[in-house]
Amino acid sequence: MPSGGLAFCLISNDPVWQDSIINYLETNIQNQLTFYATETSTKDPKAWVWYWHVVDNCGMIFVDLASCTEHEVRMAMAMSKLDQPVIFHVKPGNDEFIALLNAVSIPSFEDMDHLAALLENGIGG
Repeated sequence: MPSGGLAFCLISNDPVWQDSIINYLETNIQNQLTFYATETSTKDPKAWVWYWHVVDNCGMIFVDLASCTEHEVRMAMAMSKLDQPVIFHVKPGNDEFIALLNAVSIPSFEDMDHLAALLENGIGG
């Protein structure tokens, strides 16, 4: 585990999405950054064990709703209720899931501009 800087866990099965989040954060945060993400696009039902292992060392957990399994989504929602800093990427038009996240006070973003606004305002107010 890294001894300094910021660490992020990316719960996603889409390497393109992972790369876009990594590139965004590396461009906009001037600090030592560490990223934990699955290495393939295979949806491994046992990946949750790895995720739970690394999240205690992370400053923030990003969840890609479009590529996650239902189990990964439930796991991420449980993490947020255990005071882990979880934020969901939800594609525009998924109003029902956004309403659910709002109801349980879990932040979400639809695009990088929205993510930037959340990060600038300090997630959760």
